Amino acid sequence: MSREHGGRVDPSDGGGADQTTIMRAMQQQFERMNVVFNEIRDRLDRHEDRLEQLQQEPLPRHRRPDQQPHFAPNVPDDDYDDGASNEVISNATWRRARAIRPERPRHVQRQYREREAIDSNMGLQVEMYVPNHEEHEEDLHVPAELIMKTEVKQVQHAVQALTSRHQDTVSTVAFSFDGQLLATGSFDGHVHIWDTSSGSLKFTLEGSGEGFEWLKWHPRGHLLIAGSEDANVWMWNADKGVCLNTFSGHGSTVTCGDFTPDGKIICTGSDDASLRIWNPKTGECFHVVKGHPYHTDGLTCLSITSDSTIAITGAKDGSVHLVNITIGRVISSLSSHTASVECIGLKPNALWATTGGMDLKLIIWDLQSSSVRCTCDHEEGVTSLTWLGTSQYVASGCVDGKVRIWDSLSGGCVRTFSGHADTIQSLAISADGNSLVSVSDDGTARVFSISEFK
Repeated sequence: MSREHGGRVDPSDGGGADQTTIMRAMQQQFERMNVVFNEIRDRLDRHEDRLEQLQQEPLPRHRRPDQQPHFAPNVPDDDYDDGASNEVISNATWRRARAIRPERPRHVQRQYREREAIDSNMGLQVEMYVPNHEEHEEDLHVPAELIMKTEVKQVQHAVQALTSRHQDTVSTVAFSFDGQLLATGSFDGHVHIWDTSSGSLKFTLEGSGEGFEWLKWHPRGHLLIAGSEDANVWMWNADKGVCLNTFSGHGSTVTCGDFTPDGKIICTGSDDASLRIWNPKTGECFHVVKGHPYHTDGLTCLSITSDSTIAITGAKDGSVHLVNITIGRVISSLSSHTASVECIGLKPNALWATTGGMDLKLIIWDLQSSSVRCTCDHEEGVTSLTWLGTSQYVASGCVDGKVRIWDSLSGGCVRTFSGHADTIQSLAISADGNSLVSVSDDGTARVFSISEFK
């Protein structure tokens, strides 16, 4: 599944920043409305099931008022197995749990589980329920970037986009630079383009039939690219619903990719351990970066510097490399991780990068010297990260379900947020910089106050 994290270079400027602010503000309201819709639906389903059960039971005879039956809460299905731990999670009632795809091509098998929403507390922590695709009983993975929206009408439209039409797991979502269009990609091999103002489905885009891993919009246009399990990258004109090009050359699933911030080049990474650099107009592959001294295993994440000159990639082999996009060569390597690198973040307005890996480390790098500034040790693997704006602080999300705030100058942990019961998969910062949103495999999203770190 695509993991679109914080730390990406923001290509918008000027008026684009206002559009981004509106778009992100919309997302929070969307998720809260989703909580209400799904909680009501689930409660009604439970009541209907119980009423049907009561109708089939014989009526009790001579029951005193103080002997009314006690109905036990829902319990997990007998066949539930999370494949990792038998630990009992308190205060969480699991209704059902299923892996998204048994043969998912990712190096980490992720299980997305659905649990009941708890009462929202609009204070330090707000827990929100990430809905389940009811018709096909497939869980939705909702990146943290999608948890921030405004206006009820648009919220309802966004709910419709995420809970209908697709026939399999919704793996990736993305808003266009101006917020006018929403794209949803799925393992069913389709991409839907939605008009955010009306909520109508504009187009259904198709590839080869294989699932899509990630989506990215052009920084200043309605061009959309998507990485597929068929080893291709597809590009469409979202205004006309037509395929403009197919970028072929990778030998395995295309796991990450993006336009450069200037929109002139596309960079894509694959499970075949290669980075390819493309001309969006012609489909020509300028460069293929593969073999020594590059990665020896599949790429997992990619980030591009704001000047569109350098792509930083991480891989399963624990390596991080800096590639000059113009010449297609490795210009530096960041060597310190000993296990899969799961996320990369670039500090705004500074030549610093942060990488997180399954070796329990978050490493902050000085890109000018390719040296380690500090290492932040964790109790479990680091799966996501984001810088807190232009401040000295960076947030990490981990396998242990905790979100930590780190001081990049000292390398010390200054705050730990708890509450999630499973791996953190995505982090994002609200437009005003006061809130941090985390999305977890436990089926919930949480909002934490971070105003003190601005």
